Formats: sequence, structure tokens, C-alpha cells
Amino acid sequence: MKSAFVASLLISVATAFSPSHSPSLRSSTSLSAVETAKSSALPFLPYPKNLEGYAGDVGFDPLGFSEWIPMDYLREAEVKHGRVCMLAWLGFVAVDNGARIYPLPDAYQGLTSVSAHDALVENGAMGQLLLFIGLAEMPGDFGLDPLNILKGKSDDEVKRMQVRELKNGRLAMLAFSGVVTQARMGLPVGELVVATNENDILHRFFTTGKYHRHPINKTISPSMDICVSSNFERYLFHLMGDDFDKLASLMKAFESTGQLTLEGKTLAKAQSDFSSAKCDTTKTLEVIKKYKDDSDYMLCPHSAVGVSALHQLNIATSKSIALATAHEAKFPDACRMAVPDLPTPPVQLSCLKTMKTRSQTCANDITAVQKFMKKRIHERTSKGDKKRKNMMIAGAGIVALIAVAAYL
Repeated sequence: MKSAFVASLLISVATAFSPSHSPSLRSSTSLSAVETAKSSALPFLPYPKNLEGYAGDVGFDPLGFSEWIPMDYLREAEVKHGRVCMLAWLGFVAVDNGARIYPLPDAYQGLTSVSAHDALVENGAMGQLLLFIGLAEMPGDFGLDPLNILKGKSDDEVKRMQVRELKNGRLAMLAFSGVVTQARMGLPVGELVVATNENDILHRFFTTGKYHRHPINKTISPSMDICVSSNFERYLFHLMGDDFDKLASLMKAFESTGQLTLEGKTLAKAQSDFSSAKCDTTKTLEVIKKYKDDSDYMLCPHSAVGVSALHQLNIATSKSIALATAHEAKFPDACRMAVPDLPTPPVQLSCLKTMKTRSQTCANDITAVQKFMKKRIHERTSKGDKKRKNMMIAGAGIVALIAVAAYL
């Protein structure tokens, strides 16, 4: 068992350090054909042509990042995050099961992974680690293949190994976020609750199966004033059994009619995933006042909607977490309706009123917005490349000084 694990780990390492993209792997599909093709992941959207030839490409780029940001940069970022999370997940589990990490002092050995991270941040050690990691992080092939796993492999075989790495890395990123969430919250989660204000499309969906577009009501929790929920398609995709065709059919019908209805086993599955509750303005203000009076804690209107849902479902007395979304000082007029004598805002927020602001005006036109975004991203990435180069030069100088000092 141990030898099998070691072999699989070495294979993963060899694959991880293979080139993340090779021009020779590009298909011979003509540009005109690519431009008219549809995404296989999202068949109701055009195929993102800049993804062509990259390992693991299924045409998934709904926000069009590949149009504004160089794909090599995006792929490098994904591969590095995936590699880090594959190692981090293994290290997290190993440490929490008694493994010792040398040469850390004994004071750190008894801590959980999350606690050790926080301690390293507090004493400044994390900054040193990030510096050395930043110096070591370089895209592409490190030449690390001690078992010659890639020797003699065809381009197609190398591409398949790259796809495996991407899939493992993506899974590791999700797994590691889950591990950290579990460490912080304590799992398993008994019940997930969706809370809405008067704009209750999600509450209506989870209680009746009707995801129907309604006019927007203006409320004191403006960030929740929506007629369509963002990212709902992602949940619906999994609810449809990861069936692209079913999702595309539902979303096309919704775009044309403004209505989407689920029933039967599919609705029952959704209702087993989430409970929901609706909180109007009156209930929102009541919750803000109650928690200020009882606990001397000020909830913002959005946070109060979530807390109200817990009370309505009678689970506020159990071990439950309502995710606060903002500081109440951002919504003084709304909060003052419940608590006339508001606390003094912290200096970090009050100082904003006297600080200079920067803004640019853009025409209300999609082409103008796209041009503006392209220009800004180019400006920022150009500055970022120069800054990274300067940091690497400075970091190399620091490392050289440390080496000289150690030698002397």
C-alpha cells in the first residue's frame, strides 16, 4: 500500500512539473470554425476561442476572462494554486493526525493547521515563507522527472497527464477550502438556509419550485434587491444531474419567458439541499433592534435578513451561523430606523468621508465597457509585471545577503 502511494505521488509530481501549455498541442481547427462553435460546457454561449489547444479545455469561460487576460497567465495561476492545494491538503491532514513538521519549534507542533497558520502570521514568519515561495514560483517545466515518466511520451499522452493534473488540482482546491471550513466551523452542517428580503425569487423557488422573474422592490437591504439570482445556473446544473443539455434548455426557456418551474423529485432534491425564509422590512428592523438591545450588537440590514431566517425556521437556538455581510455604518439611514442612537463608526470607515475619491465615467454601452476593461487590465498587468520583476530582484538581493551573512 505504501509503495503504491509513493509511486502515485511521484507520478503526480512528474506530471505537475510538466509544461502547462505547449503550442504543439494546438488543434488544427480553423479560427473561423472556432468563432462559430458553441461551448461544450455552456452550449448556449459561443466557444471562447482563446482556450483552444489548452489542456482540459471544455469551453468554460462564461465571464470572458480569456478575452481580457493572457491565457498563459490564467493557466499558470490555476496550475500553481492546484499544486499548492494538493500539497496543502496532504499536509493539513498529516499534521492534524499527529505528523511533526521539522524544523518548526516545539511550540508549533501541538497546534492545529489553522492555529499554526495564524501563529505564523502573528509573529511574521508567514511573510518570510511567502517571500521565498514567491522567489521559487516559476511557470512551466522545472525538469523534475526523476523516474523519467514523461520520457518517450507522445504529445497526446503528455496532454492527458496535464488534464489529470488540472482535475486533481481543481478538486484539491475545493477539498482544501472544505477542510479549512470544517476546521473553522465544525461539520457536518445540519441545514443550509437561504434568506431573502421582499425580492424573494429564491424563497419562492425553494418553497414552490417556481423561479419566476418579478419586478424589483426597493428595500433597506439593497444588495439583495434582485429579480434573478446570480450564479443560480451553477446550482441548477448540478440539480439537473450535470446535464448540459437540460440546463441549456431550461435557461433558454427562462430567458424567453421569465419563468422556470421544477417539480417532483427534482424539487424535492432542491428542498432537501436548502431551507428558505423571507424577511420583509418590518422584520428586518425588529431583528436589528432586538440584537442591539439584547446583545449590544449592531446588525446591518443584510445580516439581519439572515438572522431573521434562522428565527423564522426556529433554529436560532441551535448551533447555527448567520454570515454577516457588511458593517452597519455603511447603512446609517436604514439602521437608524431601528436604533436612532447609532454607535460611532470606526475610524477606518469615518475617515472615508474626507479621503480623495477616484472615478471614471464610461458610456452605458457594452462595447465601450469592454474597451475600458481591456485598457485598464492592460495598464494594471503592465504595472504588475514591472513590480514583480523589481520584487524578484530585491528578493534575490536579500537571499544573497542572507547567504553571505551565514557564510561569514
